Amino acid sequence: MLQLHVWGKDNEISIISPSCIASAYLLNQVLTPQNIEFEIIPSNNTNLSDINQLPVLIDNETKEKYNGYNEIIRFIESKYFSTSTKLSLVSYLPSDSLKTTKEKLINKGLINLLINKFEYINQYNLYLNNKNYENYTRKLFSSYLPFPMMYNQPSKYYAQAQEQVKILGLSKQKVSFFDFTTGNNEQGSIDVAPTELINDEDDEDDEEGDEDGANVAISSLHERQLLKKSKSKQVLKESRNSMKCLILITQYIERFKTIFQHQQRDSDEEFGFIFNNQNPSSSEILFYAYIFCLTYEKLPDRFIFNYLKLKQDYTLKFITEIMNKNQISKNKFRNPIGNEIPSLTNEVKYWIGSIEY
Repeated sequence: MLQLHVWGKDNEISIISPSCIASAYLLNQVLTPQNIEFEIIPSNNTNLSDINQLPVLIDNETKEKYNGYNEIIRFIESKYFSTSTKLSLVSYLPSDSLKTTKEKLINKGLINLLINKFEYINQYNLYLNNKNYENYTRKLFSSYLPFPMMYNQPSKYYAQAQEQVKILGLSKQKVSFFDFTTGNNEQGSIDVAPTELINDEDDEDDEEGDEDGANVAISSLHERQLLKKSKSKQVLKESRNSMKCLILITQYIERFKTIFQHQQRDSDEEFGFIFNNQNPSSSEILFYAYIFCLTYEKLPDRFIFNYLKLKQDYTLKFITEIMNKNQISKNKFRNPIGNEIPSLTNEVKYWIGSIEY
């Protein structure tokens, strides 16, 4: 039996990884019509993957692992599509069914665009948008992972997101050749928590002072003014980055729409299936997954959803309808067991070599 390990809990796959959602969608559309059994396991255990990232698909018969969306696509298309496969039963357009080499290259190019562009926008939305991170993303890990990983993982992904979003110019700080702010810290300057005060009431040095009056505490009014000014700057920077996000998303969605209009010239619709008027390709499935994550209904700050509903309403409705039609049955899910569980005990055993994944 095939086992797909993803981020999530119970019978819900997390928006932390759009690739997990797309991989589950792919398996459901290809294997379910052929009555081929598979399991979706929200294990949240990145140790199961050779690249320490989910999703990972494990074939229990051969014990082979397929890491990431691209490898999963290649495996599913090579093993479960043949001349005997009734494509009419499968709601998916495999790469071999694309008509020309140009279409195959377009499909691969769109996947590359999603992984290298949309991924960073999703990271910004989840980790660097303060409202979403504090009120949603960070809390997810407490339900996904036990102590102490529940604290380590969100901090790790937050730090990764800070670096990766710089590729799209979404960094909180300007980056240049002459960067004098990093000092001895490899991660660069550290963001000060909003609740940290300039005057530390517990600091004994401030209480004692010195004879020369070197340690002079600023007034509480001045302190509040500085904190207010700092928060205002932070809000302004976040607003600018949010605007950049919306501009980039619009540009990328327009690319998909332009390709659709070029491929389906006879269509009167604004958007639809790009290569086939019936089924989506692998790039389109991943595109739907990213839009689903970016506009997720439980996010506290749904600025992307509100913007797309205003500017890309038809496209958003089309994708929402496709995702709602292809819900995965709850009986396809099972909870992790034994070594699959990312517990502290299993982590220690993994590091000393008593567990091999």
